[in-house]
Amino acid sequence: MAWNPSQYLKFGTARLRPAVDLLNRASGMVGDPTKVQSVMDLGCGTGNISELLCKAFPSAKVRTHF
Repeated sequence: MAWNPSQYLKFGTARLRPAVDLLNRASGMVGDPTKVQSVMDLGCGTGNISELLCKAFPSAKVRTHF
């Protein structure tokens, strides 16, 4: 099956919710988010979660892997 961004985005809210929950949990465990140096976003789809990671960990190099 070919990649279809429109189909992927139909379920954007459902795909985003677990990532936001995990990000909130991880952020609470880190302490100082500016001390995080590197974050990996696996299977980052449209990149909207990568954007959230950049905001949550402003000093980190956010790496993506599709």
